[in-house]
Amino acid sequence: MMHIPYPGSAKAMGDLAAGRVSVCFDTTAGMLPYLSSGKVKALAIASPTRSPVYPDIPTVSESGFPGFEASPYIGLLYPAGTPAAIVERMSKELQEIRSSPDVRKKIESTGTTMVINMPAEFASQIKSDYEKWGTIIHEMGLTPD
Repeated sequence: MMHIPYPGSAKAMGDLAAGRVSVCFDTTAGMLPYLSSGKVKALAIASPTRSPVYPDIPTVSESGFPGFEASPYIGLLYPAGTPAAIVERMSKELQEIRSSPDVRKKIESTGTTMVINMPAEFASQIKSDYEKWGTIIHEMGLTPD
């Protein structure tokens, strides 16, 4: 496969639906309209578990690549040195927003799983992903073009 960097989901999924590319990795939210319309077919979900919105789509791991996981996430980051009281208050506010049934329903309707971690948990996740992907990049000898 040749990697083709796209500036966003809409263009990538549009090219997939039009047959200009033969495969695309994207988020469940990005592919939802294309899957719903039948313009593309999902082969696998890269998360460790099946999507509640797409329960019939197997995971990449189930499809013959055990241990494969590449789950994107969006995080709220602060400048270094932000006072702990501000970080704690924002964490509390985000937990309250997350518990709103309307917010949960809207986010989950896109196939996205909403997880609000505490700052230390999120920092640990970022560190773990950095180490995981760094090892893979190093082992494969990948370099920027």
